[in-house]
Amino acid sequence: MTEKEKILAGQSSSATTVMTVSFVNAVLLTLTQAISVIMGANIGTTSMANLAALNANTQARRTAMAHLVARAGFGYSFRE
Repeated sequence: MTEKEKILAGQSSSATTVMTVSFVNAVLLTLTQAISVIMGANIGTTSMANLAALNANTQARRTAMAHLVARAGFGYSFRE
């Protein structure tokens, strides 16, 4: 797998979000199901940043963790 393919594979939460919103619009998913899918995609995307930050300095690790908390917290705020 090339570096570009690895980046595209790790940055798929945007594509997942677009598809999920389309599925809700077509009444293929409920809002609750869509929120779960989007939260999973966001957390999966942030795991790439956390893995990259493992061997980095403290600021990079804090930034990666803040990214995870922000993405997961945003999705959690829409729960029913």
